[in-house]
Amino acid sequence: MNKKKLQKTLLALLAILTFAACSKDSEKSADTSTEIVSENNDENSNETNKETNTNDDEEKEDTADGVNMIDDGTYTSSLEPGRNGEREADGSWANVYDIAIDSNKLIVKGSLDFFPDDDTSSEAKPLENQVNVFKIDDATQFTTQSNASSETNTHSQEEFLNMYDETKDQQLALFVQVANGTVMEVHMGLK
Repeated sequence: MNKKKLQKTLLALLAILTFAACSKDSEKSADTSTEIVSENNDENSNETNKETNTNDDEEKEDTADGVNMIDDGTYTSSLEPGRNGEREADGSWANVYDIAIDSNKLIVKGSLDFFPDDDTSSEAKPLENQVNVFKIDDATQFTTQSNASSETNTHSQEEFLNMYDETKDQQLALFVQVANGTVMEVHMGLK
């Protein structure tokens, strides 16, 4: 699957999930038993995520800065600072609450979904809410794309961070593509 097709597919998925989440948020339930079930699902989901990520900890190296993300593939999320990286009880789309660049590191705070290949038809592996540290270099590309256009724009690190600051509350999609342990591209989908 080519990169543009992957990005369009993931952007469409994000739009659907965002619409579903907005629709869900607008519905109010007076039944307190629903809240209790939801809280229990949160606890079960967190325990499942901890069990799922136990094997990841063996492959990734914890550092003072966070967890080094070294597996090749695509890491995806939506930018939602107000959610602080917490997934809903149903294990929905991951969300990021902060992005920074420090020297040769991209620091992404929040939860991520991981696709080991460019094959988005496979099931994503949910990663827990944590500080994710990616290795970047001079070849790393920082790109954005508007839903109104198929054109991808390339930016400097500073321009990319400025665009992130300006649009971070718009629930945009974030893609981090890693090859050979280094980020090849950081892409943010704009509306």
